[in-house]
Amino acid sequence: MLVSAILCISLFAAMLFFCSSQDKPINSDHQTIISMDNKPKHFVFVPGSFHASWCWYKMQPLLAKNGNTSVPIDLPAHGQDATPISEVTLDSYVDAVCQVLEQCAEPVVLVGHSRAGIIISSVAERVPDKVDQLVYLCAFLIPNGEPMVATALTDSASLMVSNLIFNEQGILAYSQKGSV
Repeated sequence: MLVSAILCISLFAAMLFFCSSQDKPINSDHQTIISMDNKPKHFVFVPGSFHASWCWYKMQPLLAKNGNTSVPIDLPAHGQDATPISEVTLDSYVDAVCQVLEQCAEPVVLVGHSRAGIIISSVAERVPDKVDQLVYLCAFLIPNGEPMVATALTDSASLMVSNLIFNEQGILAYSQKGSV
């Protein structure tokens, strides 16, 4: 629950910063996002590793206060999605997001957390006409062809990195030190 609350607070702060940096005023009395054209935006939330659509539940009402709409999605094999793990690939993640965007009449604000930064970048390349803005929330922006894990491992200050465990096959696990 704490992780979810921190994620939502971080997302709200990021959204406020992002929108203000795009010359969109912020109503300081209510800390709500106001579009310059007063046209509501549609947000599509893409969760990162170890998350699913549930992690966005506190963000949605905050955006709805201004008439914005949003949909959080479950990536294949995450949350309520029943895709077998053996069938999951980066392309299957991108396909899932593209299927959601196909249903949207207007371009969306695509928000990606953590590993989903890679996904939203690929989605924007595949269907650029469906994406109005990309928001990278504590997300990876990896150079083309570079592996995510190798890039992540270069962040020596990360608590996540210091708790990653690999087996002989290179399979990744996460454990808080002292709790194993």
